[in-house]
Amino acid sequence: MNRQLLVLVVSLVAASAVSAQSNPGFRTLLVIEPTREHPRNSEGDVIELKDGRLCLVYSRFNGGTEDDAPAEITMRTSPDDGKTWSTDRVLVSGGSKMNIMSVSLLRLPSGEILLFYLRKNAWNDMPMMVQRSKDELQTLSEPVRVTVDDGYHVVNNARVPRLSTGRLVVPAALHPCPDGTSKTWSARAIPRAFLSDDDGRTWRGDFSNVKTEPDRSVVLQEPGVVELKDGRLMMWSRTDRGVQYEAFSEDKGSTGASRRPANWPRR
Repeated sequence: MNRQLLVLVVSLVAASAVSAQSNPGFRTLLVIEPTREHPRNSEGDVIELKDGRLCLVYSRFNGGTEDDAPAEITMRTSPDDGKTWSTDRVLVSGGSKMNIMSVSLLRLPSGEILLFYLRKNAWNDMPMMVQRSKDELQTLSEPVRVTVDDGYHVVNNARVPRLSTGRLVVPAALHPCPDGTSKTWSARAIPRAFLSDDDGRTWRGDFSNVKTEPDRSVVLQEPGVVELKDGRLMMWSRTDRGVQYEAFSEDKGSTGASRRPANWPRR
């Protein structure tokens, strides 16, 4: 598409829309304001459908603004590059004890679309699920579990890449929670990667050489992954140090290297 850089704002407040409008290189296409019925609209992703429409899929909350409040996965489309939008259509609802949220979308070479989201059941149980669509999100397959190890795995929205080899990589942050309540839930996460070599039909994670306890020197959260030109994977993580940390994998995510702050000079 030959377009200006497009900005979709889906948030609790519209402050980011004001910032985008002040930059002449951006256009704010959509602001979904909070309402009494839906007090939070967040954690979404955008994909272009085969007919040229933009499709936004996001987390629409129904029972509050907290991360564990009831929510559903909703979509709306635009036929004119974001000038006008359809009404919401619910794609996924239910299936969890607390909520579902945090959407990632991925178009496969086959034309199928993968829809990823988190299913929160308890403070020690939050798997990522994936459903596939052959008809542009009109229908969805049965969900498949991505984070095949037990635990509370945070995967941020718009986070799932397909590598040059065809491998799918899901970067996750495992937050320990010994007794399953918010009192023992740890903000210090253990970065992980879940892999699929069959376009999301089956998933695995080898953590035999990965730390089983959080790093006590820094808080690591919300990782993302990108494939570099030299073939390595770089994982970045949010921290409590005012900088991003990064780690590298030489084998497409099967194992990782030591981390360092992302703003350190490269050697």
